[in-house]
Amino acid sequence: TPPGEWVIGQGSFMLAEKLAEERFPTLAEMDAAVPDHPAAIRAGAHVTIANSLALQRWGIDETYTPPTGGHVVRDSDGQPTGQLIELWWSLNPSRFTAEQTEAAVLAMGGAHAAETKR
Repeated sequence: TPPGEWVIGQGSFMLAEKLAEERFPTLAEMDAAVPDHPAAIRAGAHVTIANSLALQRWGIDETYTPPTGGHVVRDSDGQPTGQLIELWWSLNPSRFTAEQTEAAVLAMGGAHAAETKR
């Protein structure tokens, strides 16, 4: 992959618990692992773990306000940690066709509705 091109990984549900460290990778670990590319790991359907280049490309910094329903996990200084909650689709709309986006939103809504009925 040429430097500067996106590297996207897909983890599974409960990814953090499946790793030896039993936590998501830190921003420093993501930067060290993928220094020349914006990189993100989709950890199931709700969490995205990003490196600094991805955060920069998406315009996520200490002043970023996520859209309704989204959340940027921040450190004690207000800096993004690389953990993004419910932001994948709003950050990457051009990567997907309208049909793919609609299907994913419907599927996530259906999963959420099923969870709330339990």
